[in-house]
Amino acid sequence: MRRKIGNWVAGLAAIVAAGLVPVPGHADTYFFTSDHCTGGCGTAPFAKADILDLGGGTLDFTITLLSATKIVDTGFPVSFAFNLSGGPTITYSNLTAGFNIPNVIPVNQQAAGAGFTTNSGNDAYHFDGTGYFMYGVLWGGGNGGGAGYTGTLHFDVTAAGLTLASIIQNAAGNFMALDVLGATGNTGPVDASVPVPGPIVGAGLPGLILACGGLLALARRRRQAIA
Repeated sequence: MRRKIGNWVAGLAAIVAAGLVPVPGHADTYFFTSDHCTGGCGTAPFAKADILDLGGGTLDFTITLLSATKIVDTGFPVSFAFNLSGGPTITYSNLTAGFNIPNVIPVNQQAAGAGFTTNSGNDAYHFDGTGYFMYGVLWGGGNGGGAGYTGTLHFDVTAAGLTLASIIQNAAGNFMALDVLGATGNTGPVDASVPVPGPIVGAGLPGLILACGGLLALARRRRQAIA
């Protein structure tokens, strides 16, 4: 837990220093700041996910690399993983070429994995170090860091009643995880534990700094609670 709090603080400080302003409006931004790469993947934030509510039960996902250099397949069931409340069967559309839908149900659908299972092997979408997830997509361009994807991952998912509030944490406290090649040349999962809501930072960088200040205060309270 102390390591995760330290990752939050370092990652949020880097976000402010870099001036990375999330998408304003009906969107949330998640920064991948927690490093589970073997040997370390470098300096956080490694990537960000902008989630836009398109209405009608459709969420638009855009995953952009920051300090990480590639989205990869290093043997995990998925390259990008996430959770949705209620565990609906979702329909994918506009998925970036080269990515696959594991356990796909025709046409372009995916049923929820257990999401909160704690026994290895009982969930189809598991990332070592980051926990069990309910959904995900897999890079299909080859295994290992040398065969990864350097662009932006994008897709939409649709199910009845989906909103930004549908994005939830797993039992390990993570909203999402991403398999990356870091600037260090090491590979492994990084995760996003804290969302930055779009409406809070709609005014730009000053709003982002305010939001980060609140998140740092939360991190201090958690540190005190475990001291």
